[in-house]
Amino acid sequence: MLKIMLVDDESIAREAMGKLLDWQKFNARVIGSFSNSLEALDEMANELPDILITDIKMPVVSGLELIERAKEMNPLLQCIVLSGFDEFDLAQSAMEKGVRYYLLKPCNKSKLENAINACISQMEIENGEL
Repeated sequence: MLKIMLVDDESIAREAMGKLLDWQKFNARVIGSFSNSLEALDEMANELPDILITDIKMPVVSGLELIERAKEMNPLLQCIVLSGFDEFDLAQSAMEKGVRYYLLKPCNKSKLENAINACISQMEIENGEL
């Protein structure tokens, strides 16, 4: 079963992500929903996610730094950014750090499902399953 981690400083966004999708459909479960990157990184010391879905601009530790540090722990980690900021520089920096998708809030169910499916396909390729 795939492990998903959600990180966003907005509680409404975290709750929406957690409830928007039928995670079982992806053979996945949410292993944590965190309001900041430091809490997420602490949990990653115990249980690494397969897919990280995060906001990009958060207090203390940004989503970009979270991605960078999480990828050091798990280089095969698939990352999706959900951001309210439509800025090319942010998207470019995210892609340089290995983010598969940079989606803008509000994000509809279909776009998020497509991003997750693409992450799953990439994991299958990297694991030699395809």
